[in-house]
Amino acid sequence: MQYWWTGKNIDMNFLADENFPLTSSKLLQQHDHKVRSVAYLLKGQPDSRLSNEAIEKEEFIITFDKDFGELIFKKKLLHPSAIILFRLHHFTPDEPAVMLLNIIKENIYSFAGYFTVISRNKTRQRKFSDKVYT
Repeated sequence: MQYWWTGKNIDMNFLADENFPLTSSKLLQQHDHKVRSVAYLLKGQPDSRLSNEAIEKEEFIITFDKDFGELIFKKKLLHPSAIILFRLHHFTPDEPAVMLLNIIKENIYSFAGYFTVISRNKTRQRKFSDKVYT
C-alpha cells in the first residue's frame, strides 16, 4: 500500500495497543507522530489501565481490540479523547499506519471526541458521550 503524502504532517500522540503492529508504530513515528507501544510498556494490562494511561498522557489509543467499544458505550469506561479501532482481517504490517496517515492527510476527520473505526472500505465515527473523556 502506498502512502501519498505532500505537505506538513499534523503531529499526534498515540498509545498503540499490543495488537497494533510495531512496523506501523515505527512508520507513524517516521512521520513525526509520537507513538508509545503497549507491547513494551504495559503488556498484558487490562483495557481500563490502557485507557487511564492514554488519558494521563493525552494520547489517542490505536487498536484492533473491539472490546473498547463495549467498555466505553455499554459499561461507560472513562476513556481518552479518541480511540481508533482498525477492522482489518488480512493486512501487511505497515498497512494500518498507511491507512491512518492517508486519513490524517485528507484532513476530513477530527479524532478528538470520537470512537473511530477504520476499515478498507470506509471510516466511521461515533461521538463519545458528553463530559466522559478528558
